[in-house]
This record gives sequence, C-alpha cells and structure tokens, in this order.
Amino acid sequence: FLGDADKNECWACNSDCQTCFNTENNHCLSCNNGKYLMLGERDGFENKINTCQTFVDNKCPTGYIEETQNICSPCHESCQTCSNSSTGGCTDCVSDEPWAHKQ
Repeated sequence: FLGDADKNECWACNSDCQTCFNTENNHCLSCNNGKYLMLGERDGFENKINTCQTFVDNKCPTGYIEETQNICSPCHESCQTCSNSSTGGCTDCVSDEPWAHKQ
C-alpha cells in the first residue's frame, strides 16, 4: 500500500508490486513473490524501469545482473553479461566493444 500522511489515505499498489511509490505499474519499489524488479533499461526492456517482471528461467535476463535478491540491475552498456553493474564487471562484452573491461 501507498499512503498519503497529509490526507490520511491509502491506495493499493499495482498487483505486481509488494511496495510502491505510486499506484501505476511502473512505480514499484519491491515485487511480489517470483517477480523481479527491473532497475534500468537495456535492449528489449525499454520502459520497464521500476516494473516487476516474471522470467521463465527465474533469473535476470541477459544484460542484467541480480546483485540483490529479485532485483535486476543493468550491466554497464559495454557488457553483454556481467558479474556486477560497474564498468569493470563485464564477463562478456557487446560485439562492437573492446574486451578491455572483461574480468
């Protein structure tokens, strides 16, 4: 639920959200069981920031890393896959980038 202390009112979050900062579907702070909170945009996930997504294989999609349970952070833009979301976290680089940051 989301509350307005000034008005003493509460509103239900979107059904995918466990907690939220607005009642719309792209304003989740955490997700209900089995869903992943998307913290950034990568190819194929445009307009998905702060939404809760379900993935068939129960892991973050390529281009994201699960640094915190059920939260998908985008890899650095030069990384195809990563071990963390920093510049030096690449485990595989996008095809047109040098391998300079690969660990």
